[in-house]
Amino acid sequence: MLDLNIKANGSLTANAAVAAKEVPSFVSMVNSAIAAAPKATDAANTVTVQPGGKTFTTITAALNSISDASLQKQYVVQAGPGTYNEVVVCKPYVFITGAGVAQTTITAPAAADQASKGTVKAASNSAIQNVSIVSSGDAWGSWITAVDCVGAVNFDIENCDLEGDATGNGPNLVTLSVDYSPAGGGSQINVSYTMVGAHGGAQPIGLLVYARAYVHVMESKIVADGASTAWGGTASYESAIDLYGSTVAGTMSLVLSDSSSHITATDCKLIGPYSPDVVVKTSGNS
Repeated sequence: MLDLNIKANGSLTANAAVAAKEVPSFVSMVNSAIAAAPKATDAANTVTVQPGGKTFTTITAALNSISDASLQKQYVVQAGPGTYNEVVVCKPYVFITGAGVAQTTITAPAAADQASKGTVKAASNSAIQNVSIVSSGDAWGSWITAVDCVGAVNFDIENCDLEGDATGNGPNLVTLSVDYSPAGGGSQINVSYTMVGAHGGAQPIGLLVYARAYVHVMESKIVADGASTAWGGTASYESAIDLYGSTVAGTMSLVLSDSSSHITATDCKLIGPYSPDVVVKTSGNS
């Protein structure tokens, strides 16, 4: 069982009501920037930075070339088809987009410790779209996490496939981890049109939201399986999850680990029991 009593020291606190308005506004800005970027060639394993049109062979090299990103100067990093074997550390106001799920894949092995987890590491005011992101492993005590968000205010995940795969019950598996870290707190995350899968391990968790964080999930699917205890999504330590039109499955679909957190599922399909205080409703009903 994962330790859900970790003391998170991050100073940020997401206000769910405010975040529910701020996050969609940020997502709209991201999508406008990506749509406006000149289309790069779809050469395999080629990464193009817009503006500028410079090309690189890794996403990390492309990100390292950017030093002046800001609200006034946003960048789009376009990753062509292929498999990128690297850990990607996002940058503010840099939006990563691939050629599509199953065409552009970012993959990395499980991390040795909790602080190092994440094939993709989120940053505030950044985004990743149209890619598959994979983390896998079998080492005892290792950490399998596709995307790790720590204190990331406004991070957008769209049209992605996030997969965590464990062999045996030794690894810790949280496919999408939000502020599950002593340094965490206050992230605001959007997840849209995305598959999140957690498969195997001792207690696989698809989405773990922790430490005063907020996550908006729309038209997505979250599945945890391959173990006797498998949670689709869970919220702890004054955090909140709002789900719309999504499917969540596990031996427990949605888990509220304490009374200070909130989960609302609107027009969702929940496969597996859920905590009594989870709010389940349909459009137009309170």
